[in-house]
Amino acid sequence: MTKKVSLLVAVMLSLLTANGLAQPPQPVDNTPCGKVDPRQVRVPADFSIQYTSGPSNPGGGTTTTWKVTAAGEFTVTERRRGQPRGAPPVVVRQGHIPPEAVKRIYAQVLGCRFFEMEPSYWNRRVVDGGTQRLAVTADGKTHQVTVHHYSVVRFQAIVSALEREMGKR
Repeated sequence: MTKKVSLLVAVMLSLLTANGLAQPPQPVDNTPCGKVDPRQVRVPADFSIQYTSGPSNPGGGTTTTWKVTAAGEFTVTERRRGQPRGAPPVVVRQGHIPPEAVKRIYAQVLGCRFFEMEPSYWNRRVVDGGTQRLAVTADGKTHQVTVHHYSVVRFQAIVSALEREMGKR
C-alpha cells in the first residue's frame, strides 16, 4: 500500500512540475500610457470617473466605489456584505478636490487612451476573487472597462492617479 501511495504522489508531483495541473501565469496588457500635460487639458463639463472594486461574488464582501465629477465633487461609498438587497450604499467619505486635481485625473485618462481600451479584461481561468471597474464619461461619451484577475498597466495607472488625487483630501 505504501508503494502505491508513493507512486501516486510521485505522479502528481510530476504533473504539477510539468504544468499539467498548475495555473498559467496571470495575463498582462503592458500597453504604456502616454504623457498629457494637465495644463493643456480642458475638462469637459460632463466629465465623471467612477472606480469600483470588490468581490466577483456579489455576496462575498465589501464593494467600494469612488466617484469624481468635473466640478471636483467626490464620494466614496461602500456596499457591505450582508447589507439588504436594494439598500443604498454607505457614504464613507465625500468632499471636493480642486480643478487642478480633476485636470490631472482627466489628463491620465487621456494619456492612457482609456476610451480605446477593451471593455473587459478577464482571466477566465480564475472564477472567484476580485473585480475592478472604471467608468468614464466625457464629451457625451461613456466607456466602461472591467478587469477580472488580469494586469492592465493603463487601467492601474488611471486608478493610481485617482487614488493619489483623492488621497490628498
